[in-house]
Amino acid sequence: MKGLVIKNTGSWYLVKTEDGRTIECKIKGNFRLKGIRSTNPIAVGDYVQIIINNEGTAFISEIEDRKNYIIRRASNLSKQSHILAANLDQCMLIVTINYPETSTIFIDRFLATAEAYRVPVKLIFNKIDRYNEDDTRYMDALITLYTYIGYPCFKVSALNNIGTDEVKKDLKGKVTLLSGNSGVGKSTLINAILPEQTLKTGEISDYHNKGMHTTTFSEMFPVDGGGYIIDTPGIKGFGTFDMEEEEVGAEGDGEEDEGGDGEDHKACGQDHGKQIFFAQLVLILFRRFFDIRLFVAFLLIAHGAVYFPLKDHLCYSLTSSL
Repeated sequence: MKGLVIKNTGSWYLVKTEDGRTIECKIKGNFRLKGIRSTNPIAVGDYVQIIINNEGTAFISEIEDRKNYIIRRASNLSKQSHILAANLDQCMLIVTINYPETSTIFIDRFLATAEAYRVPVKLIFNKIDRYNEDDTRYMDALITLYTYIGYPCFKVSALNNIGTDEVKKDLKGKVTLLSGNSGVGKSTLINAILPEQTLKTGEISDYHNKGMHTTTFSEMFPVDGGGYIIDTPGIKGFGTFDMEEEEVGAEGDGEEDEGGDGEDHKACGQDHGKQIFFAQLVLILFRRFFDIRLFVAFLLIAHGAVYFPLKDHLCYSLTSSL
């Protein structure tokens, strides 16, 4: 029986079947998706085949091919990945200028990863009701920049229901991943768009100006007019270039010291895979950018080579020249 994974609670998955039932499921066997080393081989948004047992629960026996997915480095496991969600029509990254501050490094690494996996992204600038004049000017500079390079932006106050109607219109008929740092207001935004959900919201630490996790598991929520929102736990950091060679199409069997020459061929293969991924990313991003200054700046940020100090005076001189 075919179903859609709508919630992941660790070892259990909630699957919505084609006949409208929701069934708790576990994985049958040891899944390994095309060599991808992932902490969660099944993700919210996956279509799966299940085998129902006598207790009313089921085993997931097969994962159907994905059209795309978005991935990040697993926390505490740098050599493994974590799949945030699968089969997406778009991502909406929630950004805050303050309370807490979302860094441009985080934004650009997220965008670079989404580009690599062919997932369109839109940016939601939340908490606009809380910003002073400097915060607002910086936000407008970022919106000008990201809009110019092809990323649509929204300005909202989820708490006060300002601008949320425009976001809601853009969700209809689409599977949308909502992501962002902890504390940026994902749960508050979902409550504003889908008031029947009443998700738990959290406070911001006054000392660290950072959010606390309120979403602990990934879950899909149906949207009026068709489509789904996928809510995921808040992300503190986003690693971009930690992918295995199998994920980027690198060749080689990855065996260590195969020729007895003392060389670590597996390590070489991983380095080669990362080089291929970076070369592919250059081509992906170059198709999007038509201003070489912005292209180079974005690429350096995504690769982690430099910090692009947008919050200093550079952002104003850059955007004034666009």
